[in-house]
Amino acid sequence: MVGLVSDHAGRLASWTGDFADEINDQLALAATDAQVYRAAARVEARIECLLDDWDDVRSVKPHPPDERGWRLLVGTYRDLAEQVQGWLDEMLEILEDPAAAVERRGWQTRKPPPSRSP
Repeated sequence: MVGLVSDHAGRLASWTGDFADEINDQLALAATDAQVYRAAARVEARIECLLDDWDDVRSVKPHPPDERGWRLLVGTYRDLAEQVQGWLDEMLEILEDPAAAVERRGWQTRKPPPSRSP
């Protein structure tokens, strides 16, 4: 069980460390429809890997002394999947109506006027 936890902890650290940067890079470079579709396919492939790893962990039948560690690992995958789902939901909300999303979040769209010193 220690090997399983160690292996998956490394996978999770790698996945979370690279995912946001990779997605931002892919979307920033996507200028044509074909590039956007390729970027989306790469995002989908990364998420499928995460879900496959989660399924692998859930399929393990731990011995009683290892059960707590196994539950923590399963919970970590669940929490990460929920965070990714929230991020994807937010991204879709922004794409559906960018102006409304900006307004709801209170994001500034114009540079404020310079303040004048008395």
